[in-house]
Amino acid sequence: MSAGDKDMIFSTENEKDIIENILFECRNDLYNKNISDEKLRELSEKFASKAEFMVIRDENSGMDNMGYASVYANDITDKIAWLSIIVVRKKYRGGGYGNYLLKSTIKTAGKNGMQKIRLEVAKTNLIAYEMYKKFGFEKIGDNDSNILMELKIRDGCL
Repeated sequence: MSAGDKDMIFSTENEKDIIENILFECRNDLYNKNISDEKLRELSEKFASKAEFMVIRDENSGMDNMGYASVYANDITDKIAWLSIIVVRKKYRGGGYGNYLLKSTIKTAGKNGMQKIRLEVAKTNLIAYEMYKKFGFEKIGDNDSNILMELKIRDGCL
């Protein structure tokens, strides 16, 4: 199955408990394996109250969570959105779902009036880094462990 298949369900969530359940269910699929329970609960609260949280589910497997993304697209002053996270569960990787979620976050940021979207990616996460470059993100900074990237959002850019 790939992201173009019709058996994938896309939805947004804003209830903390639902988001928290998704984060815990997908925790073994995170790039950072050392994230604590407390941090996951904190993230679910932040995502529910301040971010756009998007989920894709597999309709054929009882609505299994395939992946999710979260973007903060509410900076009305600087008009810069922040992509907080994209996770695709291991068993669904390679099917275009990361691309689908990234397109969705960019479209959401644009619809919310954002002119740019930024993210940080671990220097060791080469697969994600290459995906972001493919979408036109450019490196604008770095530190010992992460690369800061930015994309200028244009109407109809995807």
